[in-house]
Amino acid sequence: MERTLGKYAFLLGVLIAVVLGIASLYISESAVLVLTSFLVIFGLLVGLLNVADSQVKDFLLYSVVLIIAAGVGSVGKTLGTVSGVGLLLDGIFSYLLAFIVPATAIVALKAVLMLAKP
Repeated sequence: MERTLGKYAFLLGVLIAVVLGIASLYISESAVLVLTSFLVIFGLLVGLLNVADSQVKDFLLYSVVLIIAAGVGSVGKTLGTVSGVGLLLDGIFSYLLAFIVPATAIVALKAVLMLAKP
């Protein structure tokens, strides 16, 4: 039951990030700030509660690849130049990062603590 809840929480975070990426073009800056803060906090909670010890390596691998592609690789900025949907794609990737980076940081800290155990 707990793992099922965690899966739904992660999917909800991704859904919120996608919706916020689209809606951020149409809502006020203060609303975007509040929703982004919620998304970051939700990412922290997902990182704390969702990833089991057996899933840590896979989660870190996949999330780091996404972070590198979307952040360092500037996928959002590159796709942002696409006519018509570029700004939407840039926003979606930005808010996915706002959700996934905090979750990844928490899971990485948990992994380091697991390594430190005798």
